[in-house]
Amino acid sequence: MKKILLLRPGALGDVVITRVALAALRATFPAAKIGLLATAPQGLLLVDFRLADFFHDFSSARFAWLFGDGSSRPPEALREIFRDADGAFLYSRDPGQAIAKNIQALGCRQVVACPPRPAEDGSDGWAYRFILRPVEEFLRQQNYPVVAPASSLFQVSLPQVRAAARGLGKRYAVLHPGSGGVRKNWPLERFAEVGQRLARTHAVAVTCGEADGEAGQKLVRQIEGAALFDQLELPELAALLAGAEVYVGNDSGVSHLAAAVSLGERKPDCRVVFGPTLAEVWLPPGARAFRGEDSDAIASTLVWPG
Repeated sequence: MKKILLLRPGALGDVVITRVALAALRATFPAAKIGLLATAPQGLLLVDFRLADFFHDFSSARFAWLFGDGSSRPPEALREIFRDADGAFLYSRDPGQAIAKNIQALGCRQVVACPPRPAEDGSDGWAYRFILRPVEEFLRQQNYPVVAPASSLFQVSLPQVRAAARGLGKRYAVLHPGSGGVRKNWPLERFAEVGQRLARTHAVAVTCGEADGEAGQKLVRQIEGAALFDQLELPELAALLAGAEVYVGNDSGVSHLAAAVSLGERKPDCRVVFGPTLAEVWLPPGARAFRGEDSDAIASTLVWPG
């Protein structure tokens, strides 16, 4: 295969999880041009880390044609994206296969329907395995070798980490108290307990996005010396996370990103707190899961000698 497209609309965590599918395709077809159609800015992140060669923002108006009945003339720019593609992996709901049919009408040779999310009750298993499964099944059906990727981690350089950390020093921890849903958020007082213990041996950075800026500001005030990193651009956030010794967060896209980054051989020591969602479905690779009531256990496992 020489040209492969992967369509993955969704939030940060959805796109970061999909890196395992892109890594498998890259390992099997190292010379192929792989394009990612996703929502910006999270889709651009995977291009920055070389899991895809090019990116198109799936929220752009040009893609609206894919959701129609195919009777109107498609934009030429859209036709150019799909023309001569050997395959497209569609991680999106597609009732009646309307999107898949329109993609093939644009000149893509075959479309692989990929369920976008596993069942929340755990019946589909681990999310990362669930996302990878359609790619591996396709490769086997087409008699391609299934090549295990060397790594799907996002490699960050030391200069990038130093620029993002802004004087935190070599030893710091990152706390991220937000998520995509309030019901998944650990109480701030629990984050504060962990942060106060970590502050004995580490500089503490608190990250937040637009939706959880108030929570971040409150948390910083409860941890002596903590610094607030508010609404970082994703490449800067990835670099900050890669340089951390430890990360604590809720079941969120940022937690998936924290588990996906590395600085050379070193990765953040990730602790993810789960409430209503299941760790057996959503725990990032290499991270440790805790239930919301386990604040003492989290704190005791996170503090190193000074």
